[in-house]
Amino acid sequence: MIVCENCRTFVAILLALASLGAWPVLANAKLSAREIDQIREHCGARRVIYTTGVSPHAKEHAKRHGAITLGDKEMGPVALAPLAEIVEPEPVDPNATDNVAALIYTSGTTGLPKGVMLTHRSLLFVAAVSAKIRSLTTEDCLLGVLPMSHAVGLSVVLLGSLFSGATVHLMARFDPVGVMKALDDGKITVILGAPSMFGLFVDY
Repeated sequence: MIVCENCRTFVAILLALASLGAWPVLANAKLSAREIDQIREHCGARRVIYTTGVSPHAKEHAKRHGAITLGDKEMGPVALAPLAEIVEPEPVDPNATDNVAALIYTSGTTGLPKGVMLTHRSLLFVAAVSAKIRSLTTEDCLLGVLPMSHAVGLSVVLLGSLFSGATVHLMARFDPVGVMKALDDGKITVILGAPSMFGLFVDY
């Protein structure tokens, strides 16, 4: 389980876990303590990783769960919760395309959040379609501000960019001033966001 906000450490951990055949469970660090604990208990995470280098919320959750801080200068600090010994590892299907690449929880607007299993095949399909309909190339740079713990940020922004060879400018969280600064730098060619985000641009 990765309690995260957008950063390169998250991307590296996500891809590393996928290469091992593990099921990364993605949880936005901005969720409440109750929500994070519910997800952790429901999914039966064997290990929880927190992107503490970019997220004060992740730091708070890591402290509550007795996590230890690790990391290096290149990737920045992360925290690891104690290993849940009672969780048994699942066998890995040799047909990797149908294995679960990520487990994402819904917002729970009609009840408790529900885990959604996304396979490698489905994420790759969305990434390929997203890259094609936006005509992404290696010359593009996408603003990675949508939470990558959610389906659109993960499949469309992150994986769509990687599929096409485009660059992703990662932002841990939405900040109108930070976004405008990134735009002023002149490198961003594509922005994907929620209507509320664009509304704040107009008010800026």
